[in-house]
Amino acid sequence: MLWVQQAFFGWLLVLAAISLNRMGPAFKRSKFATPVFLLGFAIIMLTENPDGVSESCTEQFCTENTYLEFHNFIINSSIWITFGVLGIILVIKGSEWYSKSNLIALIFGWLLILYSWWTVLNMEIYDQIFEQPSYLTNYLFFILGAIISSFTLIYVVRWTEINTPRDIIIEEMDERERKRVTEIIRRNIEVDN
Repeated sequence: MLWVQQAFFGWLLVLAAISLNRMGPAFKRSKFATPVFLLGFAIIMLTENPDGVSESCTEQFCTENTYLEFHNFIINSSIWITFGVLGIILVIKGSEWYSKSNLIALIFGWLLILYSWWTVLNMEIYDQIFEQPSYLTNYLFFILGAIISSFTLIYVVRWTEINTPRDIIIEEMDERERKRVTEIIRRNIEVDN
């Protein structure tokens, strides 16, 4: 297997893990999200160094230089993504959404987010883009593809959620059920007091 195909397969597993995780804790399949994500990430990171050029791979993608650039990009991206995700988690935990506001968690979370942005802006990829104009064209098409894919994903999710059948409307409680629920609530209130 070529390292490009291995990396592509790893990215597919990472995307599958994100989809599994989106199901939430109500579905038992969401438990597989973390192992699938770790497997995909390991496959991406442990790609083999290319031993020459295969007939099924073009010269541009099978060189050792491209392989090393890919690994540097993955490592640099892992750094800023990790700091960004940790910062976002701290900001969410430190805000008033779930409990009282925690100022230390908020400050530390925002510092991690700012550091991740600083890391993104200081990546080596920008130097390569300005040194070789052909990189700029490739990255413009890459960004255009990412934007189109993102909008397609958002549209498909929105369309699916709109067209999912709604739950049936439950009828109101009759008098007997009302009395029973009222009695249960009254007993619970008396026990608490």
